[in-house]
Amino acid sequence: MDTNAFVEWFRANSEALRARDPEVAGQEVMVELQKLDERLVAEVSDEVGGPRELVFSAQGDSELFELLEDLAPRLATEGWTIHPLRPPRGFEFKLDADGTVLDARTLYFEPLESPSMPGILGLRLFVDEPAVPALSELAWWVLETGIGEKACALIEHLEVAALPEDTGDLMPIRALANFIDWHTHRRQSVARS
Repeated sequence: MDTNAFVEWFRANSEALRARDPEVAGQEVMVELQKLDERLVAEVSDEVGGPRELVFSAQGDSELFELLEDLAPRLATEGWTIHPLRPPRGFEFKLDADGTVLDARTLYFEPLESPSMPGILGLRLFVDEPAVPALSELAWWVLETGIGEKACALIEHLEVAALPEDTGDLMPIRALANFIDWHTHRRQSVARS
């Protein structure tokens, strides 16, 4: 299937998809979407009464971002809000991982630098001690939820550590998107030099 065929399929089925259970609709969209590339996924919101959200994801595979960013605007259809990649949702959420409740707003981070690989974006994410094992498994999901798929794909290395008593030298998680923008611009400036 090519993108034109997917656009035609979506437009022909958009009303029926809106009427279906979100999981069923998401699966139907994903089956067709994966005819373009099997690494792609789709999620449909359970919005009742308003527009439904259709969120595509390349699951962090940046080589597929352009395909989805070109496809999404072509699907503009009444009753739908289309996101080419998982959008940033902020860190105003709590996560329950096997009984350990993590408030994402309480996270801190620090940038990591590598002398052997200058310019890569590495982070150490800090969390209260009891949540370290849970967050080690879910750290990428937490970051992608907060800053969005495209920004998260710029992070090349991630560590999770226990939050120290003194957080004075650490950055609050709400500053992460701005830090990534700054790092990206700095990296581009160095590359041009």
